Amino acid sequence: MRGGVYAWPQAATQLRVSSSTAADTSTGTGARTIKLSGLDANFQPISETLAMAGTSTAVTTASFLRMNRARVATAGSYNTLSGGGNAGTITINTGTSSAMGQISVETAVGTGQTQIGRYTAPAGLFMYINSAFISVDSNQRADVALFTRDDADATSAPFGARRLQVALDGLVAPVSWNPDTPLGPYRPMSDVWWAAKAGANTSVTVDFEIILSPTTFQRS
Repeated sequence: MRGGVYAWPQAATQLRVSSSTAADTSTGTGARTIKLSGLDANFQPISETLAMAGTSTAVTTASFLRMNRARVATAGSYNTLSGGGNAGTITINTGTSSAMGQISVETAVGTGQTQIGRYTAPAGLFMYINSAFISVDSNQRADVALFTRDDADATSAPFGARRLQVALDGLVAPVSWNPDTPLGPYRPMSDVWWAAKAGANTSVTVDFEIILSPTTFQRS
């Protein structure tokens, strides 16, 4: 999640959505509805389009075990360089204030979607990580790592432990990470996520490509 740590619910829960401005409401000039996409209690794909309520809280009808992405579905103003999206920062969380995602505003421009550096494989689909592009602020250093966890459906101990897959230490410039073959397979209902350690006010961006398949690949 941009600027924060993603919450890992152990049970499906309704999501609560609010904005930092009243313009993001069902009749406002900002985001009117957002579409949330993720997984239900059985790790099956699920989505819901929710009407915004400004600085008040809107609650989903469906319960999400994982939220992989959210985006602005409709807006109250025509698209321009600075309009046609969310007017404020939209926060998505559980009932315990644990962050599930954020649709941010940068330099007064709404991003229109979450920026979450993680993904959970649905039931029945194996997951591969094909590539990644990582950038760090100029003249700054950051340690960036990729972690995975099997058996995300385990709700009591022993839980699946996190496992380091890729470690890129001391990055000072953009890096394109392209393995000779996709990394994986990771089993259905497994989590993957990127984490970064850097100095204060340092921005780290990771864009990564995932392949989902009902069967594992044959490697030569």
